[in-house]
Parts: sequence; structure tokens; C-alpha cells
Amino acid sequence: MFYRNSQSCGGCFRQQRGAVLFVGLIILLLMTMIGVTAIQVTTQQERMAGNLRDRNIAFQAAEIGLIEGERAAWNATVYNGNGSYRLEGAASVIMPDVSSSAAWTGSKSQEIGGDIKGTAARPRYMMEYQEEQGAIQHIDLSSLGFKADAFRVVVRAVGGRGDTPIILESTYTRPYAE
Repeated sequence: MFYRNSQSCGGCFRQQRGAVLFVGLIILLLMTMIGVTAIQVTTQQERMAGNLRDRNIAFQAAEIGLIEGERAAWNATVYNGNGSYRLEGAASVIMPDVSSSAAWTGSKSQEIGGDIKGTAARPRYMMEYQEEQGAIQHIDLSSLGFKADAFRVVVRAVGGRGDTPIILESTYTRPYAE
């Protein structure tokens, strides 16, 4: 039989001071800090993914607006009266500062028709007549009996939240017979 004798243990019960409890609390604290950091990183990544999605939607809407603006440039009529040009059939202005939101309100810009899924507002475009050109991409049009009109088309679109503006610009050139 085995008998426990407090004298044979040599006072081993009195020497324990709770070191395992202390180490356990330290490990629990470290695991909590790792968990909180993981939650913060995940939340940040979700925000970044949402912002990227919103920017992509705005970019695609701006591409649609650019197509509509170029279509309006194709259909626009250019008149030369007293040395100045004006466009008919489309919104046309001398371009203001396109980075300001105020430039995109009122009659300065044209809103495209139809809703685009996922956007807070419809894209808007502005068009400016640049000049009459005798060549397109290094091709002499005058030898072919043509000239060309050049238009600057600028589009502004926003994503789903409305705070991600994308501005695209193109120079659209359309030939015509002399």
C-alpha cells in the first residue's frame, strides 16, 4: 500500500505559487491580440474590395458614357459662322475645369439615357469642338478628298456610393467629304 506522508514530500505543496495560471493568462492575452488583429485586417480587406468594386462600376459607366459622347459627336452638326464654331444636336461647351463637381451640373453637360445598374447617378459627358484637321493618324485625308472634325469628349461617372468619380477623356475624329 501506498501511504502519503506529508513529511516525505518535503513541503512540495507549499512551493507552488500559480505559475501555470500566470502563463495561461499570458497565452490567452496573446491569442486575444492575434484575434483582434485578424478581425481588423479582414475588415480592412473587405473595405478595399468594396472600394475596388465601386471604382470598377464607375469606370464601366464612364466607358458607356464615352461611347454615348462619341456617338453624339458623330451626329453633331458643325457650323462656321463668323470664324467661330458651334455644335448642334449635342451638349457642347468650352471645357470648364472638369475635376470640379460644379462643372457637371446644368446645361454644361449632357446626361446619358438609361440607367446603369449599380451606379448612384447616370454618367454625364461634355463635348468640345477642337478643330478641322487635314490628317488622321498620319494619313493625309486631303489627298483622298476628305477633311476631319476633331472633338474632345469628356465623361464623368460615379460608382454605387457616388463618392468615386471617374473622368475619362477621348479625342474623337470624324472624316467628311470636302
